[in-house]
Amino acid sequence: MSTTRLVAVAILFFAAPLWADEATDTFNRLYGNELEAAQKSKGASVALAAKMLEAAKEAEANPPLLALLCEKACELGAQDPKGYDTVLAAADLLSSNIPEKAAACRERVLMVRQQQYAKARSDDKVKTGEALLDALLSTACDKAQDGNFDDALKRCRQALTVAKSLKSPNAEGIDAHIKHLTGQQKVAGKVPQLKEDLKADPANRDKRGELIRLLLVELDNPEEAAKYVDDKCDADVQKYVPAAAKGVDLAPEMACPALANWYLGLSQAKDTSPGGKACMLTRAKAYCERFLAVHTQEDKERSTAAVTLKKVEADLKALGGAAWAPPVKMLGRGQWVDLLGLVDPKKDCVTGTWGLRDGDFVVISGIALKASRFQVPLALSGNYEAEIKFSQPKGTGNEFAIILPVGDTWTVLSIQASGAQGRYGIGCVYDKGPEVCGGKPVQVAGPRIEADRVYTILVRVQVAGSNGRISATLDGGPLCAWAGDWTKLTVFSDYALANPKCLGFAERNFGPHIKSARLRMLSGGATPLRPPDAKAAPVATPQPPK
Repeated sequence: MSTTRLVAVAILFFAAPLWADEATDTFNRLYGNELEAAQKSKGASVALAAKMLEAAKEAEANPPLLALLCEKACELGAQDPKGYDTVLAAADLLSSNIPEKAAACRERVLMVRQQQYAKARSDDKVKTGEALLDALLSTACDKAQDGNFDDALKRCRQALTVAKSLKSPNAEGIDAHIKHLTGQQKVAGKVPQLKEDLKADPANRDKRGELIRLLLVELDNPEEAAKYVDDKCDADVQKYVPAAAKGVDLAPEMACPALANWYLGLSQAKDTSPGGKACMLTRAKAYCERFLAVHTQEDKERSTAAVTLKKVEADLKALGGAAWAPPVKMLGRGQWVDLLGLVDPKKDCVTGTWGLRDGDFVVISGIALKASRFQVPLALSGNYEAEIKFSQPKGTGNEFAIILPVGDTWTVLSIQASGAQGRYGIGCVYDKGPEVCGGKPVQVAGPRIEADRVYTILVRVQVAGSNGRISATLDGGPLCAWAGDWTKLTVFSDYALANPKCLGFAERNFGPHIKSARLRMLSGGATPLRPPDAKAAPVATPQPPK
């Protein structure tokens, strides 16, 4: 480590407690009296919690203060059902900004979801129940990753009870998850003894090989398995285990097919359990998907990877109920990821010219009668939420569209600003109106887009089998929603991106100023089309003609 790096680490080490103390002093100075008074009244507690949440949103540059504000907002908001929305928002803000607190935040969310489900009326039972299922399963995964299989299984069994009461199609998958965790629990019991044996006899290749196999295959933990690889291991183990430990999103493009084939081979070993097979096939699938997302050239390598993917998917299907495996972690899973910071205007514009101006992403020059558009270089696979903050300058109109991957196809969320009212649609584009796309057409009237006002769109995309649902809110209020067979969604060539798995943006004479855009994967993963550490190269943007 360089001298400069050592100095920087030392400064952080000694400054962190001082920074935390300063945040506590600031918090006490600002809220000490109010906090003491609020603890005597539930109504006052809820109001103060909301106030602290708003303050936390402005404190992102001061993580210790943000953490204090969010944690206190959670404590105060949890005292009354009227404060539950504040608790959920504060937990989300805290986990987004300080990932090491994410597991604790998910515990807070679980507490709220349990209370909401217990008190829900019949018409809200399904909605609150689905939210509770997500919370139970996400915290169960946390417990399993920590090696606490007893608590993980307890929560999965609670989830199964809820799923059955809701007649949820997730019940079968949760039951498979329970069987998978039960098998992992048995395997985990063998690991401590193997580690002790290896400590006593480091040269024992059989013990080392078995330990690596259990960690890698049965416990699906290549990071831990890599710690025990040495120069006496088999050549494949020395080559692939350390590479696998780096994760899917960091794998070099041409390494992905080799890792996929290696994992496929591990799934076919005679001593691999059904749960282990599911884990290995899930890993192989992720590497195939990453390669196909990044390697767009139609050549022999791409064709081979496509054939491999079909084989992997067939093997997973053949496993039936045993095919449950934890999702492979890729960029963005469970955490908000800034999208605009990944975009390189030189590489990601499909039509027109986009670039940065005063911190906003804007159209520099459009194309007459065509949609100017760009894509975010992440290939999405699974369910997700996207939040976009934007404004429209004076003197413009027509359409701003968010291009949304849905399953293996895509559609658009359209914002049409011309006229006395705003028009919003899913699967609808300017001058074409609503299209029939696997369900009832969706196009609704809504608030007129006012010039130079910042709006927030939150859109959620979910698929289960061939069923899909897309819902959107505007500034926190319901906007529009679509549900149907996603395989029949209408797509529009004028809005096509270079990679249909990517989220993107398009406009026709709208001139949007995109203030921010962020994404959170709810399941599956987001595969970078370029290495995550490859910095975007914002171009100098000339001012448009007046």
